[in-house]
This record gives sequence, C-alpha cells and structure tokens, in this order.
Amino acid sequence: MLSISILIFGCLLVSVLVPKYNILEKLILGFGVGFGIVNFIITINLVFSPINKLIIIVFCWIISLIIILKIPRTKKRNIINPCLLLKLNLNKYLISSLFILVTIIIEFVITFSLLVWPVNMWDAVALYDFRGRYFSQEHTLTDLASYSKPAQLKSGGLYYFSYPLLTSNLHAISYLDGINNPKWVYVVLNVGFIYLFYKFLRRSKINISVSGILTFLLASSYYFFKISIIEYSNVPYVYYFVLGVLYFYEWLSKRRKGLLILSLFLIIISTQVRNLESLYIFYVLGLIVSMLVIKKERLRLLLGIITVTISGQFWWKIITLMNKGFIYASEQDYISSSIMGGINNFSFIRVWEVVYYLARSFWAYKWIYALFFITLGFWGIKLLKKSVNTKEHVYFPFYILGMSVYFMLGTYLFSFVNTSWNQVDISVQRAMMPLTPLVLAYVGVGVFSDNNIKFIFGDATDKKNSSNNK
Repeated sequence: MLSISILIFGCLLVSVLVPKYNILEKLILGFGVGFGIVNFIITINLVFSPINKLIIIVFCWIISLIIILKIPRTKKRNIINPCLLLKLNLNKYLISSLFILVTIIIEFVITFSLLVWPVNMWDAVALYDFRGRYFSQEHTLTDLASYSKPAQLKSGGLYYFSYPLLTSNLHAISYLDGINNPKWVYVVLNVGFIYLFYKFLRRSKINISVSGILTFLLASSYYFFKISIIEYSNVPYVYYFVLGVLYFYEWLSKRRKGLLILSLFLIIISTQVRNLESLYIFYVLGLIVSMLVIKKERLRLLLGIITVTISGQFWWKIITLMNKGFIYASEQDYISSSIMGGINNFSFIRVWEVVYYLARSFWAYKWIYALFFITLGFWGIKLLKKSVNTKEHVYFPFYILGMSVYFMLGTYLFSFVNTSWNQVDISVQRAMMPLTPLVLAYVGVGVFSDNNIKFIFGDATDKKNSSNNK
C-alpha cells in the first residue's frame, strides 16, 4: 500500500510536468520522483520518531487529490493516455529491433541476477540494507547514531551516516510493505533508466536504429553491466543525476518549464543518494550560465540554483547535526586539511602518481573516451565548415570533461589525507559510471540527430530527392 501510494503520487506529479510523455515513461519517472520526494519526508520523520506509514500515505493521497482537482479537464486525458511504447516495423527496423531485443535480454539477466540472491555485497549489507531494516523496526536516527563506535566519534565521522539515506529509505519502504528482498528497487531503476535513455534519444530526433544501437551499447558496456548487478548506491545515483542532466538539455532545446522543474527534482534527489562526488556542482554551473544567457528564465533558474545548492550542500549536514550535534563535526577540517595538504605539499611526483593511478581507471572506460573524442573531432569538422550548433557541442563536453578533471583533482587532494588512496580502483570506476550514458547521449545528439545526418549526407540526400521528384 505504501509503495503504491508513492507511485501514484509520483506518476500524477510527473504527468503534470511532462503530460506528453507516454504512460510507461510517467510510471518510471513517477517511481523515482515519488520515492525521492517521500525520502525527504521520511528523513525528517526519522529525526523525531520512527517511520509513520500513515503520515506518508495520507501525504501522498492528499497531494494526489490536489493534483487531480487542479488539472484542467481537457488535460486529464494525458495522465492516463496509454500511448504505444514502441512502434516497430520489423522489416523496416530490423537492425534496431535486434539490438533492442538483445538489450531486453541483457536487462533480463540483470533482473535475474538481482532478484535471485538476497542483499549480499559488503556496504549494501552493512550500511544501506542495515539502516533500512533498522528503520523499518521502529528506530530513529538518534538510535542509529548510538550504534556507532566511540573511535568514529573522535575522528569526526560515523559509518552509518557516511551516505545520505535515500537508498536505505527505499529498503525500509520495501520492508514496511512486507517485501523481504528490496533489490526489486534496483531492477526498476536500472531497467527504467535504460528505457528512459532510449526515449530521450528518440525525442532528440535520432532515428530508431541508432537509438537502439546506442541503448544496446549502454546496457551491454562492461562496467555499467557489472555495477548494475550489485545493490550499491551507484545505480540510483545514475538514474537521478544523469536523467536530471538529460532533461535539462531537453529543456534547453524546447523551453518547456515542466522539463526544467523535472530536471531540478531529479538533481536535488540525486544529492540524497551520494554526497561524496558532489557532481551537482556542474549542474549548478550550467544553471548559472543559462541564467546569464536566457533572460526570460532568470528567476526560475536562480531559484533552481539556490535549491540545488542548499539540498546538496546543507540538507544532509543539517539532518546529521540535529542528532546531538556531533556527527561529522570535523568534516570541514577534513576537507580543509586535504586542500591545504595539496597546496603546501605540491610535488610533480605525487601528480604523476595520481595520473598513473587514474589512468588505470580511465582505461576501463577507454572506448567511451574514444567515442567522446571522435565526436569532438566531428565538431571540429563542423566548426571548419561553419555549421556548428553550439548547444550540444558545449553542453555535454562541459559535463564529461568537467567530471574527468574533478576526479583527477579530487584524487590528488584525497591522496594527502588517506594513505590507501591508490587501493580503491573499483570505487573510482563506480564513481565514473555516469560517464557512459552521458558520452553515448553526446554521440547521439552530436552526430546522429537529424540536423547532423543532413550535414553528413546532405548532398547525397538532396540529389536523391531531386531525382525522385523528376
């Protein structure tokens, strides 16, 4: 009942923001947005008392009722409009149909791998699932803080508060609904993300064959597949952060305010999944640049900057400080010591060590970077021919190159405060997981959109059309 109430609430909210999306898109986005918003309510609830199912259900149904009453009668049809999910002609789209079929098989394997076993990875059992199960048994954040070791308090950190609560709250909701294996949540987020990525490509005027191939490359890429079958916070983070970036790009193209609001929701929620990478900073920078360029949207963009910054930087700290004020008391000292260590102890030897170490992690994504630089080369050709649409050739490289530099600088600073900095290769590879869908999206809109296809094959297409007219 709790999960269904949240799903209905989220689906109705998404239907207001993007009424033209098909019903499956609304359900998948409604699942993510609904659970993400309810996570804030549960977190506040846990500060003062155990999770109260009745309060959450009543909240969801009241908001759902308000949405239904406020929607004009002429637009209510869009909420339940069962548009066809895929319109495939097997003869015309044989190649794309095969790639889509293989993608479905890959997603089935991921689904089977997740559901056949209970939660079993180390941090998933010790942190995410433990907190979720603990909260479902009428415990609060204060109770959780009491479980931490005294040694952790002296160092200024607590293991159980090392990540925000969204992943654990999803587990808690599953247990409160009587579902003993919460890994179904990761199945929905993973499979849903793949489908939404495909729909983004199609709306970006990329033909069905190329969209199917790019979606297949995403689902079958080694590290994306490998990380998708474990119940860590990386899959939820990719779902929220990458979709937030993609829908902001779509808003830049279409200027529909619902897309901007949806994008803001997703980015804000992503800050409650993982707070170590702080990739929302690039989104904020994108909002700032957009605010300087787009005059009519300045107020809305300014509000977006404020809300994303506050949620990303202060929300989780405020919640933890409300628990007796000792959690992460020395976090600022930790950050400042790493920065000062990097400045005061600067050496080219350490820089080389960091570059060599990260090269191993970046090499795991070698084909992704190869596609990225090939697409940049295509931009260079268009630049020489003075046929450049700067939007797609600036927006995605900004995120991709920015994230790469961010990981380099972050690792360099981290190396001065943690002696085992060069022994966490898989952690770096997991943190870089958003690169794969962002690069593939860039390849799609930067090379294979209708305008770019005309740029590549324009002469041949014009001759063919003229001969047909004759």
